Amino acid sequence: MTGEIINMPLHIMKPKLDFSKTNLTIETQAGLSRYILDHKEPGGYLRAVLENDLMTAIQTADSANLKQLKALCNWIFNNAPGDSWGDQFTVDNWIYGEEI
Repeated sequence: MTGEIINMPLHIMKPKLDFSKTNLTIETQAGLSRYILDHKEPGGYLRAVLENDLMTAIQTADSANLKQLKALCNWIFNNAPGDSWGDQFTVDNWIYGEEI
């Protein structure tokens, strides 16, 4: 069976995001994965970062998130689709689609 292609529904073969070169917490990785791959609403801290809202991001971050803020911004800039982050409208559009 080696090398054999298996017919599998595409929803089972969901792509995975690469967090191997970052020190983001597992919770942040899970939140990013749900947001980017499934278009699910992120938590307040992650949403603030995705919207480039520094004041809210810092106010809502716990100590672990504060320590990883720069790494999170770098990961988003280098890995997240460009149309998934930037401001509130862009984040809303990513989650809810064009109808907003």
